Amino acid sequence: MSTRSLALILAGLFLFSGCIVSSTKRKVRAGRRIAAHIHTAATAKDRKTATLEAAIAIALSAKEVKETRPFSEAFFRYRDGDSAGAATAFCQGMMRNKIKNPAIVLGAMAAITLVGERNQLQWKRFLNLMLYESKRCARHYIRE
Repeated sequence: MSTRSLALILAGLFLFSGCIVSSTKRKVRAGRRIAAHIHTAATAKDRKTATLEAAIAIALSAKEVKETRPFSEAFFRYRDGDSAGAATAFCQGMMRNKIKNPAIVLGAMAAITLVGERNQLQWKRFLNLMLYESKRCARHYIRE
């Protein structure tokens, strides 16, 4: 084997190992974010709110959404009857995370129908409202 081919093989292995390391770092960061959300939920005073907030945060962390608080705040505002405040919080979350496609967030949040049969209709209404409102938010975001 010539020196040139050996050098090419070693360079290829070095470049490939960099790809593996960077993907591993991303997975570790996502795991740490999820662990932080679980820790926050475990130390919260209100268990129902903490559990739902943790579920939202974990679902969004899987989609690599960094700031999940505005999205859980949007649902809690909607649940309390403040639809306009919920839409505003949802839009703020999209803008802070630089998300142009609301389907990324809504798809992750739609996976949380595990909170019980009683809340499924409320979730469906919430997701439909946020889809409608996020269209306006996306138009506003694109203009800026």
